[in-house]
Amino acid sequence: MSPKLPPGARIIQPEAPPTVAEKLSEPEVPIRPLLDYHSAFGEPNSANLALLFAILGWVVCGVFGVAALAIAREELNAIEAGRRAPNNLGTAKAAFWIAVVQLGFYGLFVVFLGLGFLAAILT
Repeated sequence: MSPKLPPGARIIQPEAPPTVAEKLSEPEVPIRPLLDYHSAFGEPNSANLALLFAILGWVVCGVFGVAALAIAREELNAIEAGRRAPNNLGTAKAAFWIAVVQLGFYGLFVVFLGLGFLAAILT
């Protein structure tokens, strides 16, 4: 026997709980892809490459320092312009200054080497 209801009222039947297959097929929270800075900013980041070249400039050859300086400067300009993600700003600055110091030392080395040759020739 159904209970007496006021006019216009109705009984709402509860829904059956979802089955395990239904729970597994539809996630409660939509799955989002990981944040991809390349798609958000349009250009890939090259600060790590600049840092690698700056380190190779110390270890292998000074020519890598010139490449590191150029890549790091371009990266800093692109970050300031908003074309690249700012998450590697510190890496780009580190690569830039490592390359500057390394090239400064190479410049001093060349000057002293030239002075040494000049002194050897004049004596």
